[in-house]
Amino acid sequence: MRSRSGKVFIDANIINFAVTYRKSDVLNWLEELYDTIYIHSEVLDELLIESNKQIVRERIENGKWTLFDPYGSCNFSVGWLHLQQ
Repeated sequence: MRSRSGKVFIDANIINFAVTYRKSDVLNWLEELYDTIYIHSEVLDELLIESNKQIVRERIENGKWTLFDPYGSCNFSVGWLHLQQ
């Protein structure tokens, strides 16, 4: 798989489907594909299945993913945010 140089936000649906798809580790695919994976704090709250939420928390704690909390400390550079507007 070819790695993309980039940042991506992941949503609750992708996480839920990726965890339930047992044939391959889709979350690892995403980590190989993108340099940085962000998850919005509200998306983390949307995860109703506790085991899925725990998987995401572990990836955040291990530094594989970055939690984006718009009301807390911001993890983006000003230039990157400007490009997204």
